[in-house]
Order: sequence, then C-alpha cells, then structure tokens
Amino acid sequence: MEPKKELVVYVLEFSEREPDGPACAENLKSFLVIDKENQARLQHRIGQELLRQALFREYGIEISGNLEQRIEKRINGKPVLKGLPIHFNISHCGGLVACALAPCPVGVDVEGPRRVSVALIRRVCSLEEQAYIARGDTVSGAGENFVRGQRRNEAPGAWEERFLELWTLKESYLKMTGEGITQSLNSVAFRFWEEASGKTRKDWTSPGPEGWRGPADIVCSRSGNFYQMKFREHYLLSVCTERECGEPALVIV
Repeated sequence: MEPKKELVVYVLEFSEREPDGPACAENLKSFLVIDKENQARLQHRIGQELLRQALFREYGIEISGNLEQRIEKRINGKPVLKGLPIHFNISHCGGLVACALAPCPVGVDVEGPRRVSVALIRRVCSLEEQAYIARGDTVSGAGENFVRGQRRNEAPGAWEERFLELWTLKESYLKMTGEGITQSLNSVAFRFWEEASGKTRKDWTSPGPEGWRGPADIVCSRSGNFYQMKFREHYLLSVCTERECGEPALVIV
C-alpha cells in the first residue's frame, strides 16, 4: 500500500487535566490520566501508539502486541523499524506529541512556549542566528539587547519564539542524522530566505499558522530538507528529511 504523501506527520494535542468519560485503551488521550511524575514515559507511549496508527493508516501495516520488539537502535542510538523501508521519528513536549513517517531518514521536533535564557542562546546559536533572534540588535552584549528589544516594541515571548524556531530546526536535523546529543546544537546553523531571489522574507514573525515554511525558505549550513510550522498558535513543529519528500501531510488525531 502506497501512502498518499511520502512525508506525513501525526500529531496529538492534549491537556494535563483528566479527559471526560472513562479511560480506554483505544483513546490515546486516556494514557495521560496517570500522575504527572510519569508524564515523559506516558508521552513516549503515546508516540508509539501514533506510530502504530500511522503505519496502519498510511501503509496498511498492522502491528499488534509490543511495538518495542519491532524497533531496534542503530550504533548511534537512532531507532528504526526492523525489516521495513519506512523511517520514523517521535517528539513530545508538554501538551503535544508528534510522529513523522518518511521513506528516508527523518527527524521531528516540537516545542511549546517556555522561558529561554540568554546564556542558552549564546551557547547554541551562531552570531547570525543571535542577530535574527534579537531582530537586528548588535550581538555584542546580546543579553541586554534581547531584553531591550522585547521591552521596546515586541510582545512578551517574541524573541524566545524566534529562538525556538531555530532550536526545533536544529533538533530535527540532529534527530534525522541520529547524532542527537552527541553533537552540539551550534554545529548546525540556519537562515530564512526567499527562493532564488536571495532576499530575506519581509515578515518572519511566525511560520503559518496555515502553511509550512519549506526548503525554499530555510537555508541550513548542512545538508537536509526542512519544513516548519506554527501549530495551534502555541507550538513550533519542525521536520527534517535526508532528501526532498514534498510538503508534509499533517494528520491531527
């Protein structure tokens, strides 16, 4: 069974409150009724259930029983499906779980709103990326400039969001290659450009919310094909594939 699109991303949004009605195994959200201490483990389980659903819906592949037994890890720790020419990757944050499927190595990363320290920005971003986050402020003394820019003419959290645009792209690339935490996030850098014209886009305040940024808009210092969108106005979702697979199909569960 051939999928409708080569690259597909399944997403499930949830709240931390207990859902209405009785919990049942068929309802993915029911996994989150358990205590918050195990939230990461539960989100991992949901990611696997998304993978199970995606394989069945997109390829007609039904996997019953323990999905872990069908997954193995390569030397670099990247998980792959045994005996299937289908690549996957899973990401989760507070409130959202995503699973990407592609015919080539793929990485996906999702992030919700959170506070970001200037020290982190300096550690993982190039000078050009820092200037993008600061919206043209001088990079020397960047910490003060980030704060001053926000106070001057931006809504709270604006520069943190621009940082997360870059962060999710970096994470998606390192998850695609399997390098993960073995490589520093500053080993890969990004710029946003218009296709062929060489001119920067006039307004990059946010990607979406209806569409994707694509390879024509995202320039990376290393090889890969990237897509990014702002989902539900709260989350940034970035996907990287080893080769061009076309715009992702987004499936909301």
